[in-house]
Amino acid sequence: MDKVIKNFQNISYGPAPEDSKEVNSWIKNLKNPNNHFINGKFVKSSSSKKLNVINPSTNKKIATLSVASKKDVNAAVSAAKKAHIKWSKLSSFDRSKYLYALARLIQKKFKIYFCFRDY
Repeated sequence: MDKVIKNFQNISYGPAPEDSKEVNSWIKNLKNPNNHFINGKFVKSSSSKKLNVINPSTNKKIATLSVASKKDVNAAVSAAKKAHIKWSKLSSFDRSKYLYALARLIQKKFKIYFCFRDY
């Protein structure tokens, strides 16, 4: 336990290895950043309300997003319930193949890097 406490006390912090330039470029190039993804497609919000997304480290606005209305939420929940019927009939092995493929796409597309320290 003493070794853990000593290592914790000696941790040096620095900037995160991730660079926000790539993500900011992706956000700027979104065709419809205010659309909701419902039932497999992007649809315009039925609400005119907007929400600013703020980067807490810089306090600068990253993007403006549409707030979902009750109608939007109901449409999304309805679509999810319908999709769940088909999804729940798949075996756990078949569901895991989809989730694994999705995880690989995320890793490939967004190039997330993690930094580990050996103590």
